Order: sequence, then C-alpha cells, then structure tokens
Amino acid sequence: MLADMHLHNPRNPFPPTDQDLFEAANTVNDRWQYWVKDFYFSGQWAKAPNNVEKPDIARHRRAAIAGGKPGEPGCIVPFDLCLHYLSEEIDRQLPDIADSERRARQGYGVPSLLAIKDEVLERMPEAAFSDGALTKIRSIRAARAEAARKAEEHEAYLKSLPDEVRSVRWTVLDSDQWKDAPESAVMAETNRRIERIKEGRAEAEANGGEFAGCCFDDGTEWRESWRRSIWRA
Repeated sequence: MLADMHLHNPRNPFPPTDQDLFEAANTVNDRWQYWVKDFYFSGQWAKAPNNVEKPDIARHRRAAIAGGKPGEPGCIVPFDLCLHYLSEEIDRQLPDIADSERRARQGYGVPSLLAIKDEVLERMPEAAFSDGALTKIRSIRAARAEAARKAEEHEAYLKSLPDEVRSVRWTVLDSDQWKDAPESAVMAETNRRIERIKEGRAEAEANGGEFAGCCFDDGTEWRESWRRSIWRA
C-alpha cells in the first residue's frame, strides 16, 4: 500500500497527504499485528481471508509469504516488532489468566494462552513474556491439565458403578453432612444406605406391602422410583 503512494505514482498524479500516509501506515500496522498474532497462536502466516480480498492487500500478503515467517531473515515484519505485537497480546491476557478460575465459574471463555496446545506455547519467543509471566502461565496450564485428568478419571469411575449404587450415592452427596467428605466415606455411607434400602424392600415384601422409600438421619431420602435413575454427582 505504501509503495502505491510514492510521490511520482503515474496512476495518481496527486501526491499523498499527511492524512493519507497516516491512514496507510495504520492499515499496514494493523495488518502486520494481526498476521503476527495469528502466526504465533495458530501457526498460519498471512493467511488468505474468507471473503473477497482487495488487490493491494493480496499483493501485500503475497509479499509477506514470500519474505518468510516471523523470526526468519526475510520476514517483512522486523523481529523486534513481532515481539512487541506478541508481548502486547500476552500482557492483555495476563489479568484474565490470573483470574481464570473465577471467570470459568462465571461462564467466561478461557484465555487462548491457556487453551492452546503445549507445542504452540513453546514456539513463542520467551523474550515476548514479561518477567515471570511464562512460568505463571505454565503453572496454571499444568493445574488445569491435572484437573481435567482427574475429572475424566472421576467420570470413568462413576460410569463403572452400578446404576442403583450411583443413584444412592447421589442421596449421600445431597446432604450437607457428606458433600465434602472423601470418596471412601461417601461410598461407605452409600453402602450402608443400600443395605437399609434392601432391608426396607424385604420387610415390605414380607408384609405384603410395597416399598416406597425411606428417610435417612441427615434429612435426605430415597424413593424407590429412583431405583433405575442414573445420577452423575
């Protein structure tokens, strides 16, 4: 774009104004900034847009591709400027990263520095991170990965339980007395309740009645209609 605005451009007999140069420079800066950030977060350099591309932008993009990617000797964007663009984006995300647990509870999206793959993060130049930022990001990412692993293990564990055990276990966790108890204590109470439910069924059958359910000491209850329910708690 700037090349099209030189003073002796035969396609435009009028020299560019200061405003023309200012707007052109801002356009190029915005484009470079987008390309650099997209490269470090997605691996794609100067990718083509989904919509129709203007000829001058297409020429600029082809020149960027021909020159090489950020960090390569021929890249049209100086490496110091690449670091500046990337550093700005990292600093912009840091407050959300530090507050990611609360934001997740409130339904906010995950900052991309926490969501990208490990290899994507590792290819980012360390010089773009302020002091301690990369270590902090890696620590939070590791904690998130460990939490996700434990969640998968927990889900697999729940699926392995018989349906009735799972639904009775839910009545235990529905109690303030047991909701924060370790799993061993929860399952011990679950098994105790199952035995009580079995006794209630046997007693009702012996008396020619129908077992509807029972209440427990903590105020929770079991209903026989829940027998085939599958609870995920």
